[in-house]
Amino acid sequence: MKVSEAERQRLISAVSQMGFTYAEAERALERHQWDTNAAVNALLMALPEPMTTVNSTTATTNTTTRVATSHHHPTPTPTSTPKQIVDLTVSNHQNAV
Repeated sequence: MKVSEAERQRLISAVSQMGFTYAEAERALERHQWDTNAAVNALLMALPEPMTTVNSTTATTNTTTRVATSHHHPTPTPTSTPKQIVDLTVSNHQNAV
């Protein structure tokens, strides 16, 4: 497919604005006869799979866990109250400063 120089620059710019380099956009558009949808799809399919990263932070707090026992459950079950949750939040905030 033949496209004018102005149209060529417009299409390359449109694909480049999606985060691809000028050269990547130009090459993909040429390979797909200046069809932006096909070019962008090809570029996206060529991207590596994103890695999932999990960041975790360990905070040290001095807390007391209350344990409630029940005749129905031989193993103690930890319980918490809203006050304990507030205390943990304040304690974590104070440790972070």
